[in-house]
Amino acid sequence: MKKIYLTLGLGALFLGANAQQLKNITPNKKATSANFNLASRTQSTVTDTLKPSSIKDSTCGHTLSYYQFDATNPIDTGYIFGTNMEPVVQGGVTYSVSLTEFAEKYHVIGTASVTAVLTIAAKAYSSAATTSLTSMVYAENTTTKAPGITALGTSAGVALNAVSTTAFTMFSFATPVSLSAGNFFVSVTSPVLGDATHDTLALLSTGFGCSSADSLSWVREIAMAPGGVQALNIWTSVKGLFGGQNLDLAIFPIITMNAAGIDKVTKGGLSLFAAYPNPANSTININFSLDKSSKVDIEVYDITGKIVKTISNNNLVEGTNSIGVDVSTLEAGSYLYSINANGNKMFSKFMVTK
Repeated sequence: MKKIYLTLGLGALFLGANAQQLKNITPNKKATSANFNLASRTQSTVTDTLKPSSIKDSTCGHTLSYYQFDATNPIDTGYIFGTNMEPVVQGGVTYSVSLTEFAEKYHVIGTASVTAVLTIAAKAYSSAATTSLTSMVYAENTTTKAPGITALGTSAGVALNAVSTTAFTMFSFATPVSLSAGNFFVSVTSPVLGDATHDTLALLSTGFGCSSADSLSWVREIAMAPGGVQALNIWTSVKGLFGGQNLDLAIFPIITMNAAGIDKVTKGGLSLFAAYPNPANSTININFSLDKSSKVDIEVYDITGKIVKTISNNNLVEGTNSIGVDVSTLEAGSYLYSINANGNKMFSKFMVTK
């Protein structure tokens, strides 16, 4: 496919026109939102899967959302955070604008690595297994504050018809992706709309205006001119596209910290340290810090995705906290765990030995 790179001035003009249209696509105006209560998804048949628990936000409630460009016939334009194709007229030319990749920001102090990425989809449909998604890890471009130009790592593909709408979908990396100090992004790609099967995908997010204090979600915006010529391929912040309204995308890295008590990864008001001892055979200490007092929920998952431990603490204090988890009854092997606090959710893993 031939690519045409616009000059900075023309590119900014095009983006300005597109942004103006997209700013009008909010839950209260042109688009519609469907509240997706994750609690309803964790009952009955999905209790033994890697089920998501609610992302809890004291202001915005316990639901995630997905947003459509066109509520009447979503196949012709699709979903804002997923498959979409929105026509934009610029200079008498009609461009097809798609958002094809979605990224969420995290912050490292010290060093860490990402072994996999989890996401949650509200819609995922395809009659064929040929269309696949991937996840990527990027360092921050310190000038633009967007994801960097070159990915630090790319996951194995997941077929669109294998993406779960009742549990997390996991994207695995062949080797851990190393992170250095600073901001990094994890992303999920989306297929473009319009093939024979009408492939469709909608990723979940918090509602507009409901985000962690330091959140900056980004989307990759691609514009195609008539004849299939690519006219634009840039990262744009969600906040910039939607009139200053931000949100958090349901994209979660599984993080390994390299040095207990020193390295940490932060999202909003939650910081995650390494668990220790790791491996453990009787008790493992889950270590984290809070920027304000909060209820904290910890969930431990086995390799099949079944939740094997759930711990809730109603009022942990600001600062560093450590919660001991009894693993003496667990089989030897690898486990994931999540911490949910202050409207943020983060994942890591540990080993149990016997």
